[in-house]
Amino acid sequence: MYRFLFAALLVGCGASDGGDSGEITPTTDETTEPPVTYDATWAGVEQLFVDSCDSCHPATNGIDLHADITADIASGSGAYVIAGDPDNSLLWKVIGTSTLSFMPTTGQLPTETVDHVRVWIEDGAVVD
Repeated sequence: MYRFLFAALLVGCGASDGGDSGEITPTTDETTEPPVTYDATWAGVEQLFVDSCDSCHPATNGIDLHADITADIASGSGAYVIAGDPDNSLLWKVIGTSTLSFMPTTGQLPTETVDHVRVWIEDGAVVD
């Protein structure tokens, strides 16, 4: 999403030197907020779900990310999370920063916003 906004800014904004060159000079948006970051804990993962996932994945419609991932970890099934192994965990595969990531569908979240999930999984995916 941020890449799209940045591209739109580059195309739609810019200062002209008064000439007819049609050249666009990129400008910066002083009001741009830094990416949201979270703690590398279950509480941080759940807050990411609340902020970025629950609107499309509400508990009443399909996957209940909060309950299903908690149950997955408790059972050790590895359907969503393989503790210690983010690269083979479905959760990281769909929200991570690789070209295979596809959630959210509105555009990949910034690295700073999702890296805590990787760290949380690496650290054993403890649900407290």
